[in-house]
Amino acid sequence: MIPLFIGLHATNLLVLIGVFTLGLLLPDADLSGMNMRSYHMLAGIFAGLFCTLAHMATFTYFMATTKWLGAATDKGNLNPKHFVIPAQSQKSRAFMTCLLAVGITMATMFAGAAADTAVEQGAAATWHLLLATAAVATNFICAGSQFRYIQHRGKLMDQALTILNDQPTPVDEPANFDGHHAVWSRV
Repeated sequence: MIPLFIGLHATNLLVLIGVFTLGLLLPDADLSGMNMRSYHMLAGIFAGLFCTLAHMATFTYFMATTKWLGAATDKGNLNPKHFVIPAQSQKSRAFMTCLLAVGITMATMFAGAAADTAVEQGAAATWHLLLATAAVATNFICAGSQFRYIQHRGKLMDQALTILNDQPTPVDEPANFDGHHAVWSRV
């Protein structure tokens, strides 16, 4: 998951920074910049959708591994306090970071629609700039905390795997196609 996570979130941050930079380069009242403004709007929509994709892929990982740890705990009679409860707590924290990052990015998109120069700008452009700055910073911070959660989740799963693979296999458990008993592995 770590290579996928790094790829998704590095791309997310690069896209957000690119859209932010493109927005800073827009001419204020020059109508000749209308083409560049259109690119900024399209790139902003793409950034919002990609941000949602990156964070929801991360949250899906936590949903799946929490379910796996629950099944492993049941199968191996492991202590839920060591595996299930920490997994559920991490899933909740990961959800909050995903929600925060996607929420502020979407708020930035809506403020950008309000700051469209075809309409009277007023304070909307300032709010859009402030939210865009906060969106880039929030996505960076949330990606860092999610990375730490993923590392911790991997260690938790490795502990469960070690315990499960060291347990004797019951005789009534069917062997796989080559006559050996199945060994637990990570998802």
